[in-house]
Amino acid sequence: MHYAAAARDGGHYLKILGKAGADPMAVDNEGRTPDYYRRNAVIDLKMIKDRDEEYEGMSEELLDEGPMLESPGSVESGSEGSPVDSARINDDDDDVERNRFERMVLGRTDMPTSENGIYLARTVAPVLTKALAEVLLRRPADPIGFISDYLQKYHGELAHRSNGKLK
Repeated sequence: MHYAAAARDGGHYLKILGKAGADPMAVDNEGRTPDYYRRNAVIDLKMIKDRDEEYEGMSEELLDEGPMLESPGSVESGSEGSPVDSARINDDDDDVERNRFERMVLGRTDMPTSENGIYLARTVAPVLTKALAEVLLRRPADPIGFISDYLQKYHGELAHRSNGKLK
């Protein structure tokens, strides 16, 4: 019902769902009713489609470029670079990769539309977002290990809150 309310189709899907018995006062995970999405342009299907096409093009571009690894120079070949030169190359590569990643992430901030995307957004994304926020706050030496520990701790607390009964 919420998705139908956000779709700019003149209320067609909303009417169909209403006639089928959907609850117009249902509240989603964010505490919003379908009427909120009807009044506020939250989802623009054309924009989502355009961004999907952009993302696919960007992914193909990244795949076409292939790995950007260079073989390290050796003492035998006489091509060993100075530590400063190799650090500068690595910094440049990191900047390029970071910019590419940021463009991809910033361009993909729309709501998920597939069943799998919606499932992940409702169940996994909130917990992972909290874990990533903790990584940013604490800046651990091993961020992956930290996230793993955080998720295990969260899972343990979840079991404790539900008296050991997990679904």
